[in-house]
Amino acid sequence: MDGPYLVGQVPRRSDMTEGRPGLPLELRFTVLDLAGKPLKDATITLWHCDPLGYYSGYLDMDPDEWVATATPEGVTAVEWDPPATDDSRFLRGTQPLDEQGAVAFSTVYPGWCFGRAIHIHIEVQVGGGGFLDQPALPPRRVEQVHREAPALQRALHAREAHQRL
Repeated sequence: MDGPYLVGQVPRRSDMTEGRPGLPLELRFTVLDLAGKPLKDATITLWHCDPLGYYSGYLDMDPDEWVATATPEGVTAVEWDPPATDDSRFLRGTQPLDEQGAVAFSTVYPGWCFGRAIHIHIEVQVGGGGFLDQPALPPRRVEQVHREAPALQRALHAREAHQRL
C-alpha cells in the first residue's frame, strides 16, 4: 500500500515518541468489520509529523515548502511519495489489533506541514488488502491546544499559509 511519507520497517510499538518533546497524545482505535464485529488479524500503522512539521525519515525536507515539479507552464506535479532522506523513525508505530479490534498509541500532538491541516496517517492492513486514510484533527481542538500550549505554534497556521498563496 502506498501513502505519503512512507518508510521501510516501521517499529512495532505503542509508544511512538522516542523521547520527542511535545504535548502528550493518546490515540485509540477500534476497527470493526462490515457486520460490526471486531476485526481480528489486522495491523494498524500510524505516523505523523512532529510539532514543527518534520516527518521522521524525511528530516532533510522543509515542512514549509511543497515538493513539486515546476515548469514554465506552472506546477506539473506534487510529489506525494518522495524518497526517504534518513533512517529516523520517531512518531511512527505499528501494532496488531487485539481480540476486541482495538489498539492504542502514545505520541505527541502533531504540527502541520505546508498546505495541510494538522493530521495523522493511518494504514489498516488485513489479509492481502488494506485501507489508508489521513484524518485531520478537529479544528476546534487544534485551536484549543494552541491556546493551551502556544509553544506548538509555528510562524503560520495552515489556514494563514493558504491565504498567502
